[in-house]
Amino acid sequence: MKKYGCWFLFCLPLASLSQSVSDQMAKAINSLEKDTQFKHAAISMYVVETKTGKLFFDKNAELGLV
Repeated sequence: MKKYGCWFLFCLPLASLSQSVSDQMAKAINSLEKDTQFKHAAISMYVVETKTGKLFFDKNAELGLV
């Protein structure tokens, strides 16, 4: 029982510092937008959960791309 308690106390601070996947995606998109190779690019992304259809992440989702 003590082993499980120690493991929980070790993982608790790590879990509080981690970012959600949508936050990580937003950070990645922001770094792409800052890249000089994408200076004149239009970036759009729309991600939904396939089973529920729930919106997971969007960035310029209303922007039509060629």
